[in-house]
Amino acid sequence: MLMRITLAAMRHWARQVRRARGLSLIVLSDRFPQSQFPGLNDGPHLAHWHDDRSALCRAAARLEAATFRAVERCPPDLVIRLRVSAHVALQRKPATPAVQLRRKIELATQIAYPDATHVVDIGAESALEHVLLDVKRAIWGHV
Repeated sequence: MLMRITLAAMRHWARQVRRARGLSLIVLSDRFPQSQFPGLNDGPHLAHWHDDRSALCRAAARLEAATFRAVERCPPDLVIRLRVSAHVALQRKPATPAVQLRRKIELATQIAYPDATHVVDIGAESALEHVLLDVKRAIWGHV
C-alpha cells in the first residue's frame, strides 16, 4: 500500500510540475527521482521484480518504471548538487554505515541529466549561510 501511495504521489507531482512549467512558473524541489541507480535515494526499488515469478510483482515493477518514465518527461532545468566528503557525511549521519555513504556520494556524481539540464556543484561543508548564498546565486544566475 505504501508503494502505491508513493507512486501515485510521484505521478501527481509530475503532472503539477508539467502544468506549472507550462504556465512559465518556476518550480523548486529539494529532490528529483532518478532511475539510473535502483535503490539509491529517490530511485526505483522494485526493478528486481521485473523477472519475478509473481505476476503481481512484475505488474508492480512495471507500474514503478512507468511512473519514473512519466517523471523523466519533465526534466529539471537546473540541478544543484550539494557535495560533501565522506568524512563530513559520516559526521552528519553517524547512524548510516560509512560504506553506504561513500557509495551514495560516488553515485550521486554519476547521475546523468539531459543536455538541457544545467548542473551546478556546490561544496556543502562550509557554514549553512555560505552554502545557502551559493545556492541562491546558482538559482538567480539561471533564472
